[in-house]
Amino acid sequence: MDFGFALLHELRVDELRKLAQHGERLGFDYAWLPDQTFYQDPFVALGLIAESTSDIRLGIGVTNPYTRHPVQVARAIGTVAQAFPGRFSLGIGAGNRKELLTPLGLKQDRPARACKEAVIIMSGLLAGEAVTYHGDFFNVDAVRLELPLGPPPPLFIAGRGPATLQAAGEVADGVLIGGLVSPAGLKFAFSNLNKGLARSREDRAFPYTVSWVTCRLTDKVEAAMDSVRASIGHIIGGAPPLILEALEIDPERLARLKADYEKGGPAAAAKHVTNDDIDLFSVIGTRQKLTEKLRELDALGVDQFSMLLWGATLAEATNTLEVFASEIMTPLRSSQSEGAARRE
Repeated sequence: MDFGFALLHELRVDELRKLAQHGERLGFDYAWLPDQTFYQDPFVALGLIAESTSDIRLGIGVTNPYTRHPVQVARAIGTVAQAFPGRFSLGIGAGNRKELLTPLGLKQDRPARACKEAVIIMSGLLAGEAVTYHGDFFNVDAVRLELPLGPPPPLFIAGRGPATLQAAGEVADGVLIGGLVSPAGLKFAFSNLNKGLARSREDRAFPYTVSWVTCRLTDKVEAAMDSVRASIGHIIGGAPPLILEALEIDPERLARLKADYEKGGPAAAAKHVTNDDIDLFSVIGTRQKLTEKLRELDALGVDQFSMLLWGATLAEATNTLEVFASEIMTPLRSSQSEGAARRE
């Protein structure tokens, strides 16, 4: 299993560079930067971060197909990948409806289809092809990137819904699975990835799988769980029914949660969120609990565990990476298993 972390979009670029450098020194494999609402441009920032690091893989996690046309995204990632070949990955995801799309007057229509079309177009462009594509969301006529291209960066689709996971299995090199960290959740995810893979017209390998999850390493478990209760309420409140059925969340409690979520958002849903719910969608606990969970994820077939450090300062994030590296990551690396055969 590889290990990654999400860079904090709230930080200044010089702070992002310091955090990425620190993660590289500690031995992390990946650092991902969100294309989040109206913070700094992630493509520009990742180019600057790449200049300050040497080996750590860098990724956009993720950019949005409704706000950035796939040709422009391919130009941006192709430019930085040209300068730093073999170090970049690109994730596409269609979230942030209330925070990003609504303020721009955009609607979130069929997100799985939008992500799929974007990846199809970008795959061709980054392979140096002249792309013609006419879909439900994008129309491209004989467009070719007019810049030198190196090896194409891997393209990821992010999500947890069945249609989005199937799109990732069908057309993407990798998948960022948002928060599904229980055996039932990963079984659901892998089943849908395999359905998409079966539909692919190409001889594709199973997507490189990233568990994209909020993580807290702490002895103050109850306080940490309380701090994420609203965000878990947000996940459950907006999650497709099929996921929640697979996770066997009590239907009556779920109905109350969703009703309050519609009225008052995450804060209103939080009162219905149990500690068991939190364990379904995040990894929070002591060193022993985190070690056991990551061993489980590795055995189930996850290729990368990537921590979300939302809400932390630079100092807090730096400390979290240090503790995680010394107490969790380094010991685990001596006893990892090959998980690809268990993605059934």
